[in-house]
Amino acid sequence: MISVTNSLSYMNKLSLDAKIKKSRLEFEQLSKSDFEKEWLDEAVLRAREIDEGLVQLISSEEVSRKARELIGNKL
Repeated sequence: MISVTNSLSYMNKLSLDAKIKKSRLEFEQLSKSDFEKEWLDEAVLRAREIDEGLVQLISSEEVSRKARELIGNKL
């Protein structure tokens, strides 16, 4: 099974285009139950990080703005 955490760590070293392609391929290979488990594990991890004040929440508007800056016309 593919670990989301390990996958994300590796992906930090890739170009944006490579990250998108790699992520898509990996998640297409997961079974529905594995995908649901990975999604739940990630949600629990993120909720804990929020509860413990380890991460700063960012509005969806700010995320969208930054994504448009990074991606530009690639989509």
